[in-house]
This record gives sequence, C-alpha cells and structure tokens, in this order.
Amino acid sequence: MIGSVADLNINIGGQVFRLKDLFGKTLYAAKNVDVYKTYLSKTPISKIKSGEIVGRVQGYVANGYKGARMPFLIIGDNTKNTQVVPYVSSNFSASKLNAQGVKTVGDLLKQDEAEAQPWYIKSLKTIAPWAVVGIVGFSLLKKKL
Repeated sequence: MIGSVADLNINIGGQVFRLKDLFGKTLYAAKNVDVYKTYLSKTPISKIKSGEIVGRVQGYVANGYKGARMPFLIIGDNTKNTQVVPYVSSNFSASKLNAQGVKTVGDLLKQDEAEAQPWYIKSLKTIAPWAVVGIVGFSLLKKKL
C-alpha cells in the first residue's frame, strides 16, 4: 500500500522532517528563492531574499505530478490564496522550523523509543540520579560525624 504525500519525509537545511509536520508552519529563506504562481509556471513572479519569510506551507507537489518539472512546496496564508516555491533542501532554514517547535524525524524516533520503555526503566532513570546524590551526601555526612 502506498502512503499519502503527507507521509513523506523531506530534508530542509540538512535536517529531515515529516512533511505533515510542516503544514501550517512558516518557512524562511536560507538563500534567495523564486516564487511561482503555479507549479506549471516557467517564469517566477517574485523573489524572496535570504532571511525573509517565504510563507506558510499548505502542500507539496511531487516532481512529475501533472506536468510539474520539479518538486514544489505550496505556500500561502490559506489554501485558496497560494503560490509555489521550488523544493530544494538548501532553500529553507531548518533552525527557524525548530524554533516553531517542529521536530526532526530523529527527535520523534527518540521520543517514541523513550515512551515505549517499560515503566520500571523510566522510573529507574528518574530515581537513579537522586539515589546517587543521596549516597554521596550520606557518605560525606558520615565522614564528618
């Protein structure tokens, strides 16, 4: 069974994110980015300068989809007023996505692994540092007495 486009992982600035986690998030340009009216347009309608807001992610157009010559991210304030920008990993800032709370696939895997651990392992990880502090403190107190 083939997953939906939203199940894709994409690379932004050297970090891998789930595409569905980018929907509604604001992209920032890491370098100058051309903006097109549609994914079939050949001439850009504007250019966004490095460091500026590209727009909110509304969707993704895969390379070859209905004639698309490359992959694009659909951007706009809402799903009715959109434009597209070429999807190239180096076009966008990963740190700005991280600042919006978007987690990388690696962070999500670590979180899932931590949540999947049995309760006693979680408890041990919480209690162990306190136990060490208690033992060291008790040892120091015992030497002074």
